[in-house]
Amino acid sequence: MVLGVPVASFMANTFSLEIAMSFFAIVNIFTFFATILFIPSMPVQERLSYGSQLKILTHGVIWLSILGILFLNAAIFGVFSYLAEYLDVVTNMSANVISVMLLVYGLANIVGNIIAGKLLTDYPIRSVTIFPIVLTVVYLIFFFVAEFTIPTAIIILVWGVLGGDWCKYQSILGYVCRIQGS
Repeated sequence: MVLGVPVASFMANTFSLEIAMSFFAIVNIFTFFATILFIPSMPVQERLSYGSQLKILTHGVIWLSILGILFLNAAIFGVFSYLAEYLDVVTNMSANVISVMLLVYGLANIVGNIIAGKLLTDYPIRSVTIFPIVLTVVYLIFFFVAEFTIPTAIIILVWGVLGGDWCKYQSILGYVCRIQGS
């Protein structure tokens, strides 16, 4: 999503929407076949009953984690859904500059995934606790500087790293599940 949106936006603005969608249909077909060919099968080592798998849902911290993930996911991707329009109307960027900003966001997501992996390995609880605070600060700064192109571009870069972090922060639910299950 974070790389596809800017590329599709650029292709649609440069050529046409049909060409952009056709390009991504071809990319998805290649990705499908690459997945079949190169991703190894992971056989089940031990069969678990559905009841034993669902037992984890009896822990309150799991539901708190699920709600946290739900709300933070809505905060990041809800805002991202309106980013192109916001940059057009508020920041007055051209369509091509908006495509570049969306690409910057997507590439920063990749960097954020790497950073988050290290942070969650070394400081899992601290990282997850601080993340919503940092995201709130970034959104507040974004709100106040959105009329200016350069500060907006910097905020999009930082926000992109945080958005990539978020993909990893969702894995904290797995971490909490392991703690509760043991």
